Amino acid sequence: MRQLWRANDFRCVAFIPAGVEGDHTVCRGQREPLRIGPNGVGPMETVLYHLTTVAVLAVLFVLILGLINLWRGKDPNLSQKLMRWRVGLQALAIVIIILFSLVHYGFR
Repeated sequence: MRQLWRANDFRCVAFIPAGVEGDHTVCRGQREPLRIGPNGVGPMETVLYHLTTVAVLAVLFVLILGLINLWRGKDPNLSQKLMRWRVGLQALAIVIIILFSLVHYGFR
């Protein structure tokens, strides 16, 4: 049986074979059970997953707005501003994806 615990804000894993007594955790500290959803994913992973989706859609939206403005040949200053927004949103999306990966796969 596999159980997840939170100890001093670090994720600990305990493998407890059937019929074996004792503590088999891989870290120390006061333990409190992690709240894991029905699909086995913690709340931080869920939030970061959805933030990743929102960030990528925001990048796509600004990119499309910039391309439409470029094709129409209207205000070049607006095109520059939209390009700067796109680069900033891409940086934010990359940071969120890295955070999600660290939370999901661990800080190994």
